[in-house]
Amino acid sequence: MNQLSSKASLFLLISSIGSFLVLIVFKAEYYHTIFLLRFYDSLAWVVGGSIAFLVEFVRFSLMISSAYDAKRSKWLGFMLGLGGSIALVVYEFYLCGEVGAIWDKESLVYTNILKFLVSVGLLLELRLCLLISGKSSNSSSSSPSGNDQEEKATKDKAPDKAKIINLFPFNGLPQDKSNLNSIGS
Repeated sequence: MNQLSSKASLFLLISSIGSFLVLIVFKAEYYHTIFLLRFYDSLAWVVGGSIAFLVEFVRFSLMISSAYDAKRSKWLGFMLGLGGSIALVVYEFYLCGEVGAIWDKESLVYTNILKFLVSVGLLLELRLCLLISGKSSNSSSSSPSGNDQEEKATKDKAPDKAKIINLFPFNGLPQDKSNLNSIGS
């Protein structure tokens, strides 16, 4: 269980990528339907798939950058990324209603499935950010790993300030002036 929980961020990332990929399929089909009136069938698929991929890739990029900002305690960047993700989720909720209406005007089954997938993506994004930001702030209670080991090694190599003899900024002369007479003779 400890080994699985240590890979939680990887599982969250894979799950969110899965939700984004499923949404790309549904959105590509929706955009294909819209652009079929304007373009040939194959070009409508290319344009629809490109737009669907771009929108989901932007959400994925915002998720990664928000997690990165949360890990480094850059809260303004984290909040901007989260705001962008929420704005895209609001747009996607609207789009889910449109897709569901095209597929079935009488039932909300498709709309609800798509809204669930959008919500799961946002939930996974938030959880990933919280998980990653918690690692850096809670490093003293867990065993050192990765960057924590590097920081510990750097601290071990750094000389203790109490042991350093203060030197003048030139010629390495000791600060204790009583020894200056013995150096000159």
